[in-house]
Amino acid sequence: MEIAARRREILGKKVKALRERGIIPAHLYGPGIESVAIEVDGKVLKKALKEGKEHVLKLDGNEYRVEVREIQRNPLTGEILHVDFFKP
Repeated sequence: MEIAARRREILGKKVKALRERGIIPAHLYGPGIESVAIEVDGKVLKKALKEGKEHVLKLDGNEYRVEVREIQRNPLTGEILHVDFFKP
């Protein structure tokens, strides 16, 4: 599944405001690319995670084949807090 992402300007504890708007903070990393803080739409991400671990991430006009490496969740609610995408 394709996931559209944008570079994230909001970092640190301020990402709570993103989550309140339905945006999930994430990271893209892997060999040959610079580690990038990104944000993705929460609804799209949840749908993509149901379909599997491998996806196409669209960022800045580029497409990356990625796999979900780690999902951080709120231990009480189970809501997604952060996702790590790895480009092999």
